[in-house]
Amino acid sequence: MKNSILIFIALISITTLFFTIDSKTKETVVIVESYDNYALNLENIINYFSVIGIDEKYHLQILSQIIYETGHLCSNVRFRDNNLFGIRIKGKYKKYHHWTESIVHWKLLFYDKIEDDSYFDYLQKFGKYSEQDTKTYIRNLKSIKRRL
Repeated sequence: MKNSILIFIALISITTLFFTIDSKTKETVVIVESYDNYALNLENIINYFSVIGIDEKYHLQILSQIIYETGHLCSNVRFRDNNLFGIRIKGKYKKYHHWTESIVHWKLLFYDKIEDDSYFDYLQKFGKYSEQDTKTYIRNLKSIKRRL
């Protein structure tokens, strides 16, 4: 991994994660010592948002997107690829070794582009995120958020 740049180090319990970007492919590469005690559930997702520096005002909005995209954490893409956001690269679902990697990748792709207090407003500006039209997609996310 000589060609990668260390961009982020996070400490989770006793687990150290090193996040890098491969300079040739420009893809996120995660080197992990251990994923012990970091099972996928809503509480751990919210905790992980805080660990990697996602502002609390976005937590429920982003969590509602994860719930929607994964069918309440039950989708095949979630289990097969650990992909919580349905992120695709060149038409194929991006595969991650652990669900935390998909959140880090989402953060690298989108987080710094959110300009105001609403992630949903950003999605509206972003346009086609889902196979659904944008208004329907955001309406579904807001509905999930109200139930959280």
